[in-house]
Amino acid sequence: ELSTKMLTYPKSSIIQIDTGLPNDKWEIVAFTDITRSKTADIIYKQTNTSLFSIFHYSKKTKRYNLLQNFTLPNMYIESVQPIDFEMSGYNDLLITHSNNSQPPYHLSIIKNQKGYINSAMIDLGIETMSVPFVFDFNQTGAFDILYTDPKTLKLQFLFNKKMNFQS
Repeated sequence: ELSTKMLTYPKSSIIQIDTGLPNDKWEIVAFTDITRSKTADIIYKQTNTSLFSIFHYSKKTKRYNLLQNFTLPNMYIESVQPIDFEMSGYNDLLITHSNNSQPPYHLSIIKNQKGYINSAMIDLGIETMSVPFVFDFNQTGAFDILYTDPKTLKLQFLFNKKMNFQS
């Protein structure tokens, strides 16, 4: 079964609502507004596969509907962070991943193309010991990345200059 039911308690009766969301063979990896519709989309990953699904909430039907499926190469995903790196108004996805569940992790970006996630990963050529912090550290208006270098175990900055990241 692909959907789970949610219980609500209006007045004294119990009602089951079909949320349209996946069942227990899926895990939530991120919440974001992929389409800029002012509703929270949910990004799920199917357990033990490389399949991701984005579910979009419909105010009209009051349930989540499948917006898009995409697959990534077979790898261990430590985190998915929705961040608008291009400053386009659409959240891209920063993926922290490795070949196994152990660090060092690699950092890659998946671009959001106006509400559609292009599953082509852009490798940033960075390894980190943990999930990075993302913030506008140098106050330029663009999100930068703070990560732990696995060789020195020191914090390093990766500054975002129009999607050309520089140390």
